Amino acid sequence: MAGTLVSAVIYGNDIRYFSNLLQPFKRYYITGGIVKKQDAKYKVSDYQFSWMLHNKTLVEECVEPNPPLLPCTFEFTKFEDLFRFANTENVQTVVVTAFATKEQNNGCTTRGFIVVNEEKKPMLLTLWNEFEQNQGTQLANSIGNANVIIGMKLKITTFNYLSLTTKPGSGLLINPPTSEANALKDWYNANKEEIAELIQQMAYKDSSKLLPPPSSNDIISVANALNTLKDVKTAWITGKINLSPRQQKFWFEDGL
Repeated sequence: MAGTLVSAVIYGNDIRYFSNLLQPFKRYYITGGIVKKQDAKYKVSDYQFSWMLHNKTLVEECVEPNPPLLPCTFEFTKFEDLFRFANTENVQTVVVTAFATKEQNNGCTTRGFIVVNEEKKPMLLTLWNEFEQNQGTQLANSIGNANVIIGMKLKITTFNYLSLTTKPGSGLLINPPTSEANALKDWYNANKEEIAELIQQMAYKDSSKLLPPPSSNDIISVANALNTLKDVKTAWITGKINLSPRQQKFWFEDGL
């Protein structure tokens, strides 16, 4: 069911007031908010106004045994194409494994998860700080539920050959009511034994699965890369490596 897309803003102490009242994927009856003309550069749709909610605004949940599917659509990037971006992309995955929370040297907290989709390429997803504390806790506490997540504006890194991580501006939707999410959960439940074997084999650290040899169309010369990389963040290049004759130790640190 289509509707009107509108932005609503909550300020100051009212944020805490609404923090547990408004939940994703639910519908509400709202009255008593402030409606104001929206600046054109902040508009999210053709609707000309935005709302401001405050502690005098009345909010009542619309109780629905079977909430409708989200009226919006998402465009997702395949795992096999992530190397093309190495910056930010949107993905849809099932969370299958949770690691322990880690305290980083810079005072940040992280938690790693193994995620997978129909491509059967388990991959590491690292949640940082508030993502680790909020969505990470929820996912870890319900790890057996085959939670489907949509990760928006995630950063793609070459840690563990290829992995995903949150960054400021990222977004995570847990079990969104979409037909695609329902189909992915059904797929996982039908293939969970095979996925469990891949996790047991640590396929999320296997370069042959995460970064298989590129096709000839994806390989460019070093000379062409100098121009291409001005606009494209990553590229496969072909060439020869020469090491300097100096005595130097090389090392590699495994992150998990």
